[in-house]
Amino acid sequence: MRRSLLAAAVFGAPLLLTLAFIGCGPPQDKGPSETSTDNGGPKGAATSTSGPLKPVEGKAGATLKGRVTLKGKAPDVAALTEQLQGAMKSSQSKEACFEMAPDAEKSEQIWKIGKDNGVGNVVVWIQPEAGDYFKSDPAKPTWPEKVELRQPHCEFIPHVSWVVPAVLTDSPKKPVPSGQKFLVSNTATISHNTKWSSESGGNDGDGGVLQPNSAPHEVDLTGNNQMVHFQCNIHPWMDAWVLVFNHPYAAVTDEDGNFTIKNVPAGHKVRITAWHEKGPYNNFLTKNKIKGDEIELKDGDNELPPLDFEYNGQ
Repeated sequence: MRRSLLAAAVFGAPLLLTLAFIGCGPPQDKGPSETSTDNGGPKGAATSTSGPLKPVEGKAGATLKGRVTLKGKAPDVAALTEQLQGAMKSSQSKEACFEMAPDAEKSEQIWKIGKDNGVGNVVVWIQPEAGDYFKSDPAKPTWPEKVELRQPHCEFIPHVSWVVPAVLTDSPKKPVPSGQKFLVSNTATISHNTKWSSESGGNDGDGGVLQPNSAPHEVDLTGNNQMVHFQCNIHPWMDAWVLVFNHPYAAVTDEDGNFTIKNVPAGHKVRITAWHEKGPYNNFLTKNKIKGDEIELKDGDNELPPLDFEYNGQ
């Protein structure tokens, strides 16, 4: 079924590591929770500091670019696609589930491997060092006005996305609404059910049965560094992941493995991490898990060395 991978990278320095992709299932970090804190950074990201939290004062406008690629043996995407399409074809709603879907949306969704072995559906983001927080201005958003999770047939599209429902302003302990709306829609000719859950709790719900061609409805997600899993009870192969942040410094790799995070704070040390639903360290791509690795962003373009993944055949 859904498979594993070997991978890794050290961010910020031209040094690569090779890590074994093991395990499956929802993302979680065994032991103490590391999913969210008041200032938006993961618990244990660095040694705790005393005193008030400080906003990151880096110069805005820099970019962070990189690419995720696969080395060596690849998963059998054709076989996985055949398995997925078999489930679609066996549905009582074969026409709506399979025949009406474009090829790209009825192919294997977890493993997206494109040009020059680029890997899609990897979420990369930065977060502040301990004692700091990212300050944002809802009146000057640098994030999309809305994010929509669609069900046009019998898949959630996109399979992986991220949202920023609230941001930190003058108080790092009091997030305020970002103005962004997260919508779930069913534009298919058949009914779907939408439910969602997160390992750390706080993002659990059930939208009930969504009628065919129904209007999009808004779903409220909260927290920071939250991995929320969406599923459909009617069609059990359908699922998607939405990652929740309280800042806009995140991106999902495209089908060729490329990502760009815009308007990052130059001249400041931050931490960077990456997530894939089959990642080696409870779904993260480095031994530091959600804590990530330290980098210092410079003005202009910041180009990371390639993040090389090796598939271990599981």
